[in-house]
Amino acid sequence: MRANSRFGARPDLPVFTAGLVDLFTPVSSGRININTCSAEVLEIIPPGIDPLIAEAIVGARAGEDDGSGLTGPYRTVVGQGGVGRVPDVTPVIQRQLQQYCDVHSRTFEVEVTATVGSSTRVFIAILGRNSPRDVQVLSFYWKGWK
Repeated sequence: MRANSRFGARPDLPVFTAGLVDLFTPVSSGRININTCSAEVLEIIPPGIDPLIAEAIVGARAGEDDGSGLTGPYRTVVGQGGVGRVPDVTPVIQRQLQQYCDVHSRTFEVEVTATVGSSTRVFIAILGRNSPRDVQVLSFYWKGWK
């Protein structure tokens, strides 16, 4: 979105391709999962990450994990199996990412579509995972009938 003045668009302000609803959730642990976040989130949260580095971080987590920690999802934010395996990710950027990111999620959104006869309803639940055996429903609602 470009900011406008009474004379039109202001070229000195950045243009973003995503809105806040695409980037943040009001229910979280406060850390971003580097294995699931978008490149747009990586560009905004830690300082110093440009679009090319953000895309490289996202692209490097794709593929199968061969057990080496050099392919597939990140095992840690920094260190062996972390974003240091991505070219152009300096130790300074790794430390910044470590402040804001994690490799696990603690909050999940679950969407269930239930159909009975000719009626369909979509249910949404926000779950908080404290441990593998402690998962709580934080919010539950439905979108409406179809």
